[in-house]
Amino acid sequence: LDELDFDGSYYFHKEFSSAPNPVLQVSGFGRLCLPLSQDDAVRLRSICTQAPFGKGERTIVDKSVRDTWELSASKIRFENPDWRKWIGTVMKSVCDALGVDTAQSKPYCDLYKLLLYETGSHFLPHQDSEKSDGMFATLVIILPSQFTGGAVHLSHGGDSVCINTSSRSLSSTSVLAWYSDVTHAIQPVTSGYRLALAYNIIHAPATGSSRRSSIPRLPSSREAIKLLRGAFLAWRNGGFNDNVPTKIVSLLDYKYTQATLKAKGRKLLKGIDAYRVSCLERVAKEYGFRLGLANLECHVDGVPEAPGRYDRYYCDPDPDASEEEQEPHEWVMEEVIEQQMSITGLVDLLGQELLQDVEHGNDTQMIPEELEETVTEGKHDREHFEDYQGNVSSVSSSDISAF
Repeated sequence: LDELDFDGSYYFHKEFSSAPNPVLQVSGFGRLCLPLSQDDAVRLRSICTQAPFGKGERTIVDKSVRDTWELSASKIRFENPDWRKWIGTVMKSVCDALGVDTAQSKPYCDLYKLLLYETGSHFLPHQDSEKSDGMFATLVIILPSQFTGGAVHLSHGGDSVCINTSSRSLSSTSVLAWYSDVTHAIQPVTSGYRLALAYNIIHAPATGSSRRSSIPRLPSSREAIKLLRGAFLAWRNGGFNDNVPTKIVSLLDYKYTQATLKAKGRKLLKGIDAYRVSCLERVAKEYGFRLGLANLECHVDGVPEAPGRYDRYYCDPDPDASEEEQEPHEWVMEEVIEQQMSITGLVDLLGQELLQDVEHGNDTQMIPEELEETVTEGKHDREHFEDYQGNVSSVSSSDISAF
């Protein structure tokens, strides 16, 4: 699992109901009103050209592979100054989601094409070519227009997702982004017109870094997948030792509530958690293992470090003290009286409940091995001070993947 250290996703998607109108001025057309009307779509199509695609070293037009209309970026002008500011905000969200190390790269986006999809328009599975030096990802902004179909299918490393933006297409702006080596397809538009702006996301080196060496890229999971296959095969065949675990519990990096895990399952996972679970799921299925998500809670009772600190709990707050100084103290245990760990709310990756309580005896392998200590040494989620006994009860929670 340490080999799977990518803290990001291969794609980004978000809908914006309050995105600014870019106020598009189109050469040979005039100002384009949004949401796009059918009449304007027909007029716009008349000045577009059939979009080609790359095949080897050639660029060809084949409507059976790609049936889309396009307009060059040189013919597009944005009249709303707020659009540039909004794009900057979007780019920050995209970089965070894609796991871009902004200490090494300061990406920017460059408008490439305006794309118009009509009924029947589609694009078969493909990967984006590098259209400019330093390009590492694609940003697509779907502008308000009424259409159905046209879902985007993305796949990478055995994982796939289908994003349908048509349900609120008339009133919202949808943003999608993905790394260039992600395979993607546009499913046929079944009615209406789908209007999109396609941008190239380009690496700009941070101070002191070379232009090529630090271009953000999706990591290769090939070696890690190979190691995982060996581990799962040995586990299935009882090849580790005489005490083969019936389950393995691995700590996630982020925290999630039981309610949201049950409601969204794997869709809720962020960053490195999403990446690792995706790789684990791929191998687990091959060898007949089940993968789930659960909440882990550690409850610790004990005596706090210094009796002199009790007074903060039963003295009036100092009116001259700062807000930070008046915050309750986070207790450090001098003596632990009792410590308990529980694993509850196990769901599958779709959020369907498997078990309410999960046993974790000697037949359970923990990752990390000192999992309970790792959780209790972190920041406590809740603390309770018992005045008369002078004891502190603290609760730390985290989330796990179990298989």
